[in-house]
Amino acid sequence: IDSDKINSKEGVHISGTISNNEDYLVFSSDRPGGYGKQDLYICKKLPNGGWAEPQNMGKTINTAHDECYPYLSNNGYDLYFASTGHNSMGGYDVFKAEFDLASKKWSTPKNIGYPINSSDDNMSICFTQNKKYAYVGAHRKDAEGDIDIYRIDFLDTDPSYTTYKGFVLNSDSSLFHLPIAIEVIDKKTEELYGIYQASEQKGSYIMILPPGKYELNVDVPGKGNYKEVLVVDDRNKYKKEMNRNIRVHLQTIE
Repeated sequence: IDSDKINSKEGVHISGTISNNEDYLVFSSDRPGGYGKQDLYICKKLPNGGWAEPQNMGKTINTAHDECYPYLSNNGYDLYFASTGHNSMGGYDVFKAEFDLASKKWSTPKNIGYPINSSDDNMSICFTQNKKYAYVGAHRKDAEGDIDIYRIDFLDTDPSYTTYKGFVLNSDSSLFHLPIAIEVIDKKTEELYGIYQASEQKGSYIMILPPGKYELNVDVPGKGNYKEVLVVDDRNKYKKEMNRNIRVHLQTIE
């Protein structure tokens, strides 16, 4: 960042994070005037594109020990950071503080606990958009070197649903103008997930599905059934909404 207010010669600045809207920067520094070693500072972007004077985040966040490797969540109100102070389990632990809009203050940081934190150094964390996975930097017994990157799978996280919408079309792209039902079969369990109706007038449909592999069984009155496979992506390929037309190929209808 091109700013001598942030990258000053008066300290070592080893980590930082920018909010999704790029309006705020949180970074660590041992510049003079802090509470201890590395402290966390916050800085607001000005209308002209420059940065305001960094402000120490105060004794609620900072201690006489190191606070560094900050990470702001997608909403900008959850701050994760590593600290050797507060109630650390040993070495660096990851802590979380929440910003209260009413009081304009950060909550007392909480240790996010085991198994993410351990008696070894746990330096950083960041989450995927749906918060099903997190990536942490930590020193553990099975590490390849000093600090390694590990992925965490939160098994109890609710799946992110994708909305599919489009039209049920004939092979020549014409509409059927028939009351068409779409059965959705979960390929993993071979059970019926749900039945969705396409509009008789417009031929349009809408369905909301969690990640998985499905078989679509389209019942075309007087013509038979058409089947195709639909894979709803998860992880980094997840999309909140998808447009997808179901094109019925007459030669494949039973």
